Amino acid sequence: MVSRGTATRARATDAVDGGDVAASTASMAVYTFEEVRAHDVGSDCWVVVGDGVYDASAWVSKHPGGATVLEQYAGRDITDAFMAYHGGQPRAEARLKSMRVGMVAGGGGAAGRRS
Repeated sequence: MVSRGTATRARATDAVDGGDVAASTASMAVYTFEEVRAHDVGSDCWVVVGDGVYDASAWVSKHPGGATVLEQYAGRDITDAFMAYHGGQPRAEARLKSMRVGMVAGGGGAAGRRS
């Protein structure tokens, strides 16, 4: 049985990567949650969605919902928030995909959700 959180991360990964995770991750850098947490301010804003690590630093000041939204999530797993607000939106998913810098060690999970 798949937990709800795991299913959400799987859908997030499929949505962002078009479901072709194996092909797109072969040469991708792998980061631990500790490494992601070090990028926890607006000017250095990394986030996790699904199993992906994204550098949202350049997008913080351009985010339509305001900079504060991303600043409060910097260095954290934002899978649930991203899917709640942007899941199924092609523009948001394409923007996120363009910011991908790697994948999270262990494939994502609750361990990185709260700091």
